[in-house]
Amino acid sequence: MEPELALVANIFLNGLVYHRLVFPDTVPFDELAHHFQKMFVSYVKALNEGGDRSK
Repeated sequence: MEPELALVANIFLNGLVYHRLVFPDTVPFDELAHHFQKMFVSYVKALNEGGDRSK
């Protein structure tokens, strides 16, 4: 996994855990995890559509 992608994955997962700890009764965990998954997949797709950014 590219370092940038690993960092973004870490941010998304930390956000998921943080939200669950701070607001445990607002949204069911499965729904929240699904929302974070959609956000992460959208980011990865956008990153891949941008082509090679290492140049």
